[in-house]
Amino acid sequence: MISEALCLDQRAAKTAKHMVVFVTRRDKWRERAKWNLEKIKENIVGEPTKLQKASLQYYGKLMPFIYVKDPFGIMSGLRLLISFFMGLRKPFFRTVGSCKQRIVVHKSCALAAQKFILSIAAEGFHTCPMEGFDEKQVKQALKLPLGSEKNMIVAVGKGTEEGVWGSRFRVTNDEVTFMY
Repeated sequence: MISEALCLDQRAAKTAKHMVVFVTRRDKWRERAKWNLEKIKENIVGEPTKLQKASLQYYGKLMPFIYVKDPFGIMSGLRLLISFFMGLRKPFFRTVGSCKQRIVVHKSCALAAQKFILSIAAEGFHTCPMEGFDEKQVKQALKLPLGSEKNMIVAVGKGTEEGVWGSRFRVTNDEVTFMY
């Protein structure tokens, strides 16, 4: 159970009916790749389509190459060299280091959280994503494994007209939207 104290006594945590913790697990890539491969293979009838072949390549070869770790960092160095030289000729996916992999995993998790938040709103409830919380104590409270990381905690409930901090306001679109 996550208490408002673990969320640094934020008002959203104090007033929420529920709190949902979004957790990343970079250590699950092998399981996920294998699961996706099996699902793709189950759907192949006869000769695989071009898309199915590309998916088999992605989950069977590219994902293991991108995510595998070795104790001496040889694979990281090899990925860095490949992305550097391939990037000289054309645009290239450059997520090669552990730090960049971590960023990709957190962005994917944040996108899942966004979809969750929009789904909750569609059901007539309110949410408040919170990044401010005691990560170590949340991890202990949930008994999460060593390699896991918390992306955010989302408070869920019925909001009020006045909101948590008063009337709501937003930055204008012209301050955050740029057209080229």
